[in-house]
Amino acid sequence: MNVLKWVGAVFAAFGTILLIVGIVTVLNQQSFLRRAVAVPGDVVAMHYRAGPRNRGSYYLDVRYTASDGITRVVTVQSASNPPNFKAGDRVPLFYDPRDPSHIQINTFTQLWILPLILGGLGLIFSGLGYTFLGRSFLHWRKVRWLLRNGQRIQATFVGMELNRRVSYNGAHPWKILVRWENPLTGEVKDFTSDDLLPKPRTPRPDEPIDVYVDPRDDRRYTVDASSLKRKK
Repeated sequence: MNVLKWVGAVFAAFGTILLIVGIVTVLNQQSFLRRAVAVPGDVVAMHYRAGPRNRGSYYLDVRYTASDGITRVVTVQSASNPPNFKAGDRVPLFYDPRDPSHIQINTFTQLWILPLILGGLGLIFSGLGYTFLGRSFLHWRKVRWLLRNGQRIQATFVGMELNRRVSYNGAHPWKILVRWENPLTGEVKDFTSDDLLPKPRTPRPDEPIDVYVDPRDDRRYTVDASSLKRKK
């Protein structure tokens, strides 16, 4: 189980969706502004609507007179807490001549805060996700190269430890710890496997664990724990 790959895929997918929604929101907003008419309006009332965990928002009722001479009172669909305006305030408006009930307050925050939030979060999540996927791909390529070209040594099982820094569906992955003694120099080296899920079986006392090491750099290695996967 490549935890980094899974996390990267989730972040990349979520971030990409947010980016797409953000772009669609920007396009819709630009379309609205191209046909909208600017008029002044007056805030006549505020309404508080409760939300999750008692975190509600204030909606504004705004009165304005359209170019057809009809005066309307419309509720602005964007809300805030605390409110940006109060009853009696005069506010600049845009309204849609094709649908006079569609109005927006003409401030940068009211017009663009939603696309900015969606786009910003999309960039953050997709950036992290594709970074994780890139690192996962480089790691996969390194492991494939080591399995084909690395020097195979047989190490002794030392133990297993839980990697509490990450989790997958609420479960922490495991790492296998092995040790190898160079028969020529007597030097002892410890190796640690990648994150493993589900928990691998404990090898027999006489069961060696294969480790593939880069002949040019023993800091590049991979512990082959495929034989320790539990059979379903």
